Amino acid sequence: MKSKFLLYILALAVLPHLAFAKTQSSELAVHLLSYLSQDYGEAVENGKIISQGEFNEQIEFVTEVKLIAERNNYPSPLLNSIHDLDRSINAKEKVSKVSKLADTIKFQIIETFNIVTEPKNPPNFARATKLYKTSCVQCHGDRGKGDGIAGKDLSPKPTNFLDLDRMRGISPFQAYNTISLGVDGTGMTSYNFLSEDDRWSLAFYISAFRYSEYGGPKKPSSVPMTDIAALSDIDLVKKYEVSSDDEMGFLASVRNNFTYPPQQQKNAEKYLEIAETKLSESFSLFKAQKTIEANNLALEAYLSGVEPIEGILKSNNQKLVVELEKDMIIYRSLLKNQNSSEASVQAQLKKLKDHLSKAKTVVTKETTSIGTVLMSFGIVLREALEAGLVLLLLFSVLNRFEGRKLKRYVHAGWMSAIVSGIILYFISEALFTISGRLVESLEAYVSLIAAAVLLYVGIWFHRHSNIEKWKLSIKDAVSDSIVNGKTLTLFLIAFASVFREIFETLLFMKIMIFDGHSTMDISLGALMAIGLSVTLIFGAIKFSMKLKLDPLFKFSTGLILILSMVIFGKAIGAFQKVGALQATQLNLPTVDALGFNATLEVLIAQLLVLLIIFMYFVLSKTLILRSSH
Repeated sequence: MKSKFLLYILALAVLPHLAFAKTQSSELAVHLLSYLSQDYGEAVENGKIISQGEFNEQIEFVTEVKLIAERNNYPSPLLNSIHDLDRSINAKEKVSKVSKLADTIKFQIIETFNIVTEPKNPPNFARATKLYKTSCVQCHGDRGKGDGIAGKDLSPKPTNFLDLDRMRGISPFQAYNTISLGVDGTGMTSYNFLSEDDRWSLAFYISAFRYSEYGGPKKPSSVPMTDIAALSDIDLVKKYEVSSDDEMGFLASVRNNFTYPPQQQKNAEKYLEIAETKLSESFSLFKAQKTIEANNLALEAYLSGVEPIEGILKSNNQKLVVELEKDMIIYRSLLKNQNSSEASVQAQLKKLKDHLSKAKTVVTKETTSIGTVLMSFGIVLREALEAGLVLLLLFSVLNRFEGRKLKRYVHAGWMSAIVSGIILYFISEALFTISGRLVESLEAYVSLIAAAVLLYVGIWFHRHSNIEKWKLSIKDAVSDSIVNGKTLTLFLIAFASVFREIFETLLFMKIMIFDGHSTMDISLGALMAIGLSVTLIFGAIKFSMKLKLDPLFKFSTGLILILSMVIFGKAIGAFQKVGALQATQLNLPTVDALGFNATLEVLIAQLLVLLIIFMYFVLSKTLILRSSH
């Protein structure tokens, strides 16, 4: 008796789970049957295969439905119908017959297993608007046309929700299943991590896109929610016997009861939403203990979503960019550490999303013509002055000595950098999409070369600290031309200092144009910045002519050596951004002006440069003292 009682209790515990599992797999069967009904016409026409890929997919789907039916012991009549469908597809029978049979089986499964085909709660379109922007817009586009940034290279292409012919056969219930289960072999992954209410809200939301031209929210229709959710437009028109003249108005009142589709987004906002989506997905991977994949996706979130618009963000809120980059490094280090708790990673992810929300308010602000000019002015001025500082030192020193003939090599360097930057920009545009990884990688390598050259020049300046010897050295450089390497060094310094800025500036301006800013306003701001930077640089060169030689020489030497340390730090930081170097965050403030991003690796690299400089000074002083004795 006791054993029977235990078996009874066990049955009560297990049977609900078995029933739930059967319902879940039956929902998948309904999902697959919906695709069979809808897409069979794209695979077969007049008994012939018109797309082998689509036909193979039909065979795969119906095979999966048979397996589900057999595993779950479907009633014989239902199982026989599924086998009939399998035979019809393999025989390439008429589209109308196959589609009708698939729909009939689908509704039989829904009825047999009491599958819920409508939401428990009314759809929340305000919530759906936000979800669409964070989870869907990157592939389906801001207006649902299937033209999102991340979807342009996908095959098959993301669904165009404005396509009346395709969408009229899809019910919100089918859309709900697609969102929940995804579609194998496509870019549409499962979004089952969203709540059931959120998935239903999204399903109803995208079903309303194609009726946006009929105005805003309508009065609630008389059609019950059961039919609105479960029936496609074709089925609704047939069931309610709507005439062709009234069809569009009727469907608009049924589908468009809540709100408009999303408003046109700014291009910069799209990038930030790509970053937010990839970060969320990286956390899901971390929870699944896929730490390497999670770290790679977090890295891609920065390179694809933040780096392309970094210039726009910096021009509006430099501090926010510094905090965002720092917290990105901390987040990635947590993802890579298998001992990190889920709570600590989630807390860091929340900080990042808060930064991205602030960044969105920056890039979505309505910008006036004056605002665009000032933004362009700020971006170009910063880049121009960074490059101009090195040119200032070179021209100041060369002007004070008999090295004016060497200035031609400096001019050749910066002019070549501008031409090379523009050429590379257009080549990369023609061959592939410019990515954040490309920008950061270029900046890393060019910065590394520039830092090495500057370190060499600073030491070379110090070695010729005696003014008379320095004059003689300059004369030798002029007479020896490029043989002794001095003229090549001058060319490389000028080239590297300008090239690393010009390419990035062009990218920033491109993003501003795509973001809807006036090309004329952007050009005006850029020209103003270039004019001001040239005036400041040449003014500083003229002022340096009045300085005494010793202070000018020592100041130039010291500044060049400091710049080598700063640029070396930026090079290491850029390598960290693309994931080429590890980044160990320190509890120290970031000092962007010194190229210090508060990571251990950058600190060690910059200390190493300082050590090299210090050791050289000590060694050279020791040699001088020995020679004096």
